[in-house]
Amino acid sequence: MTYITCFEHSVISTHNRQRLGTTIDEARRCGTVSPDLLMCLEEKLELAECVSPSVVPDTVVTMNSRFRLRDAVTGKVESHVLCYPDSAGVTSEDLSVLDPIGCAVLGCRVGDEIVAEDASGIRRLQLVEVLY
Repeated sequence: MTYITCFEHSVISTHNRQRLGTTIDEARRCGTVSPDLLMCLEEKLELAECVSPSVVPDTVVTMNSRFRLRDAVTGKVESHVLCYPDSAGVTSEDLSVLDPIGCAVLGCRVGDEIVAEDASGIRRLQLVEVLY
């Protein structure tokens, strides 16, 4: 699978970066997540601006953010909550950071377009709102 995300100006909190590093290590040990996706997430963490949680802009998706994406093809708007893998599946809106779209949206700002290939094919989505 191919993963294309917005690396240029991603913002990650120091807490999220640390915990995501551990998440990547655990996923790599288990062998249940695509190595390409893990490399993409590692690259995103390396290139992102790492800041204190208190200064992350309200328009940036961080872990546990509730947000809305608009599909560029259908116009349909989806609501999600970005979760760590051990929390995903609690609600229908949960989206694991180890999902291609979850990885792609992490650190993105309202207005950014993401492109990610998942089981349904290549999807083009725009981040239209971060609710919290």
